[in-house]
Amino acid sequence: MKPIDMYKYTCENYNMTPKPKAFKDIDCIREKDEAIFLSAITSLFESGHANYTKETKLKLIQNIVAEVTYDQIHSTPINIITPEYRIAIVETAYELSKYDIWNLLEYIKRYVIISGNKNGNKRLSDFD
Repeated sequence: MKPIDMYKYTCENYNMTPKPKAFKDIDCIREKDEAIFLSAITSLFESGHANYTKETKLKLIQNIVAEVTYDQIHSTPINIITPEYRIAIVETAYELSKYDIWNLLEYIKRYVIISGNKNGNKRLSDFD
């Protein structure tokens, strides 16, 4: 065992530290709907944390409503994700954008299970 390894946190010890207030607030957002929360994180990081302002949120919602109106006029196929669901993702991403980016990243590392990796469903902290 290398000397530095003995100071490394195990996942169990790492997650037993008290949660900061920001993490508790993010937990409340997450408890509303897990799927929307995960989609909102993706949307937030795709658009950029700093770019998610109130104006951006309103513009995205207007675009969703305009697409729905266009679809109704032109009878295009129904989307798999409903407009209400898309709007909920935008609103949740906006809520998350209010938190410091480093708090969000730390929260994801500690508590969000990442699926689709070759090691099965793991938290990012499990790879430390």
